[in-house]
Amino acid sequence: MTALQELKAHLAQYQIDPDSLKLIREIVVSVYPEYARTPQGKNENHNPMVIMASSPTNAVGLREQLMNWVTPIGYYPVLIGDAFDLRVLWQQVRDAKAPEHYIAESHRIDGQQWLVKHRMKNWPDVYISGENPKQPLENLEAMDEIRGEWIPSQPWDKFPVFERANQGAPPIQYIGFVQTTEAWQTPAYLAFGNFNGHPAIPIFVVVCRYWEITHQAKVIVMNGDTIIFEVDNPVRTEHMAIEVAFEMIALCGDLLRLFGTVDAVASTLFDSRYWSLWFD
Repeated sequence: MTALQELKAHLAQYQIDPDSLKLIREIVVSVYPEYARTPQGKNENHNPMVIMASSPTNAVGLREQLMNWVTPIGYYPVLIGDAFDLRVLWQQVRDAKAPEHYIAESHRIDGQQWLVKHRMKNWPDVYISGENPKQPLENLEAMDEIRGEWIPSQPWDKFPVFERANQGAPPIQYIGFVQTTEAWQTPAYLAFGNFNGHPAIPIFVVVCRYWEITHQAKVIVMNGDTIIFEVDNPVRTEHMAIEVAFEMIALCGDLLRLFGTVDAVASTLFDSRYWSLWFD
């Protein structure tokens, strides 16, 4: 029995339409016919990605419903995005190494130590935002400027609406089924990493595991440039929010470019149920 057939059989027991499930290649080719002659990737047979289509308004609720059945069906549901996001995901997964390789590599890395070691790695080439001409950070005397001021913000306690800039909400949102019951293994199965100078895939795996242990933060969205976590143990002090902000910037230096200061990043984390990382 193939992965698609197995999943269809499982979900049919829960009144989920089995015809709503398709392999990722089939959907990508239906939307982008120019990829019809693309050769089968080495990882497509070993790690077949099963996808479900949903409307933007129902996707989040449907995924939450699917979370109730992770253990019996043996698959973890993750929100991917629209057809463009799905195509990018297919391209990065099809020729990747087997997920087991990245998971094994992650076990050789200490997530907390990696984050501590790299917490200042992005600073030398990060530009400080503000009205003045942007200047590169050259030494630690700029700590106060890069830290910035604490700006209280509303906790992020509602899931964001799926929209692409200047286009509004797309007509279809896709949910991927990852062949594991462990959320932290999602980057290994979706081959997230090794692009635009960002960390390797095993690093994302081990950091996801570390944050799941420390904050019960689980991946719920992953596509070509975004990770969103649902956080069951959110940070509730400014100190801890700043510590997590430093960790996030170690993994994703683009956050500092986006928000300008560490404290600006931290203020979005305080008592928030969702953490979002965007990678340029």
